[in-house]
Amino acid sequence: MASELVLYIIIPFFISLVILLIGLLSFFLREMKESIEAYECGFDPFSKMKSSFCIRFFNIAILYLLIDLEIALILPFFLKNILFFNFASSWSVMVVSMLMFLLILLLLVEVWLGGLSWKEDLN
Repeated sequence: MASELVLYIIIPFFISLVILLIGLLSFFLREMKESIEAYECGFDPFSKMKSSFCIRFFNIAILYLLIDLEIALILPFFLKNILFFNFASSWSVMVVSMLMFLLILLLLVEVWLGGLSWKEDLN
């Protein structure tokens, strides 16, 4: 019981304490301008505090992630059935077909609502 306590509680506590102290020491010993500034992927953080950024980037990125996730979840099912000629029960085929139908339907709704059209006047 005591060896488990040492193994699971005390040793990880001291390891995390050492890592925290190393991080604090490295921060105070080496204070450079780049480590103090905010990291802003190509933007000058002090030129304009409120600059316009097109929200279409985020909209298309989220849509891409959703479609990519759906394809990543459905692809192994189709590969298993095609490679091994092992067609699963009709229930699983129906579930995958419904997922594909919903994926195509949501993409068509997004196109119909104009979510994929690129307009310069919208920010």
